[in-house]
Amino acid sequence: MMLSNLLHLPKQYNDLSLLSKHYDKGGHPPQVLLFGDSVHRRVSDFDQDRRQLCEMISDAMYGVVLPVSGQAYTPELFYYLVLALERMRHRPEVVVLPVNIRCFSPQWDLNPAWQFHEEIGTIKQYLASPSKKIGKIRGGNTAIREPRYVLPRQSVMKGEDVTRIIASQPVREDVLFHRKQQLFANHYMYKLSRDHRKLHYFENTIILLNTMQITPYVYITPINADAGRKYNGEKFTSTVKENIATIT
Repeated sequence: MMLSNLLHLPKQYNDLSLLSKHYDKGGHPPQVLLFGDSVHRRVSDFDQDRRQLCEMISDAMYGVVLPVSGQAYTPELFYYLVLALERMRHRPEVVVLPVNIRCFSPQWDLNPAWQFHEEIGTIKQYLASPSKKIGKIRGGNTAIREPRYVLPRQSVMKGEDVTRIIASQPVREDVLFHRKQQLFANHYMYKLSRDHRKLHYFENTIILLNTMQITPYVYITPINADAGRKYNGEKFTSTVKENIATIT
């Protein structure tokens, strides 16, 4: 079999396996379950320490904190992972939930590649039969690879245009300025509705954790607000503040 085919073979769903290892099979479960997204995984070109943030936390608080994170992880995925946790023998004392405010933006929320249907489907299989072996996935936001998707009319641009701009690497200063202006606008300059589906998943997760007598901690992941204001003016700041107020 070719190496490229081997790399795409299904493998056991790692996040669910981690939870099971530490909270169902292990004898000393970590006190803190720390959820995260790409913020935990990215390393700046300017950082001398090349470890990921989740690795730094694990090293500093070995055995106390279990990080579970990945690129574009969603509130819906966190909710289903907590549902799985509810079926396990042990529980953490604290669960930390990140709120990445870009995840509510239409281009982020509706991106087909970031729906995690396969991962959530595997968790549902586990919920139906926790005693069975954890199912396999192909891994890495695998459900749908089609990059074209429809955004609401109030969005700054179409989904495929956002994808194109993200992938672009302009050299000219004016084109580079436009790229960053559009990225900040599309990621953050939307009006967040209080009935957004992702807010409902956060709310339901917190309710579930309280029911399980686990303390939830919620934080908003930092963003480069200075750059956002530089490329889109004070409207950027006021819009972000309004959306954070809605989340709060």
